[in-house]
Formats: sequence, structure tokens, C-alpha cells
Amino acid sequence: MLFNLIVGLIAGFATRYFENFLNTILTGKYKMSKPDLHILAFAVLLMGASVLISVGGSDGLPFALIFGASISYFYKYLWNIGKDQYNAFKGEADDDASDEAK
Repeated sequence: MLFNLIVGLIAGFATRYFENFLNTILTGKYKMSKPDLHILAFAVLLMGASVLISVGGSDGLPFALIFGASISYFYKYLWNIGKDQYNAFKGEADDDASDEAK
């Protein structure tokens, strides 16, 4: 399971760089919008990761693979969400502490 998670993390992180490679291959042949290119690169790398896992002889758990890939692909958004939640919680805690001091 840990191997699947690590391969998924690598696949999700590499998606941003693999998009440029796909864009150079598809340029002039097919017109694709930017979001479609993101999804195509993500799907191709997940397929490659699942093939790597099956060739490696490991039992493939798709949830761990997709979970790892999703975390590493969306890490910037997840980090910002976590930071906003922390700041909101911290602000509420500060308000509660100032109310108790009165």
C-alpha cells in the first residue's frame, strides 16, 4: 500500500511537467483546451503508474494510488485551504480569549 501511495505521489507531482511534453506532441495535430490537457496528462500518468505497480508484482490498491496522486497534484490548493482554516480557527480562539478577559 505504501508503494502505491508513493508511486501515486510521484505521478501526481509529475503531471504538471508532463503536460508540457504532451502539449509539444499534440501541437498542430489536435486542438485541446488547457483543462482537457491537465486531465489527459493526469490520466496518462495514473495509467502508467498502475502499469508500473502491476509489473512490480505489487498488489495494486487503486485508492492509495489515486489518493497519493490527488494530494500531490492539488497540494497548493490543499495547503491554502488548510492555512485559511487555521487562520479562521486562530481568529475565533483569539476572540474567545478576549471575551473571557472582560
